[in-house]
Amino acid sequence: MLVLVKTAQLVVSNPQSVFSEEYDFDSVYMNERVLMIGKRPVLIKQRWGNPDETSTGVVVWPAGEQMSRYLSTEVPRRALNRSNVLELGTGTGLTTIAVQKLGAKVTCTDGDPRMLELAKENVRANGALQNVTFRQLRWGVEEDIIPLESTSWDWILGADITYKEGAWSDIAKTISRLAEKNTKV
Repeated sequence: MLVLVKTAQLVVSNPQSVFSEEYDFDSVYMNERVLMIGKRPVLIKQRWGNPDETSTGVVVWPAGEQMSRYLSTEVPRRALNRSNVLELGTGTGLTTIAVQKLGAKVTCTDGDPRMLELAKENVRANGALQNVTFRQLRWGVEEDIIPLESTSWDWILGADITYKEGAWSDIAKTISRLAEKNTKV
């Protein structure tokens, strides 16, 4: 059975569990941000405004921040401890950091190699490299999906990973190939 976890619904059901204040959209434009994820401060470098960066993954967007906080505060630690987690569209690596700190083995993916480098830089800066691997995953691309099929994924996570409607079918194809009966998506 595939379980769909929709962050927006979770936040609406218990908004104070994730945000203690309104989201500051101006923070998207900062080069660095310190976010409280659970009880831990997490330093994230962002690349907004760099003319060489065209990916939307260069910053932490609201749903990624919400999901990371939710997983760190509302999901029992034992649910993620020692679990195999695949993060789709990692961008800055915030969610990878959050679930690694909860004991998960994380495969951090993005279609853009520059985002994987940014994520690795942030993961390293937060002391979260243990049990984390980085891999390019272009949604719907066989040569990227096939090597990931050998792992039984407990969780497949992604938040604010695209705004392009044309990518949705490739994301669905990728998830359907990698998710198993008990995978939480």
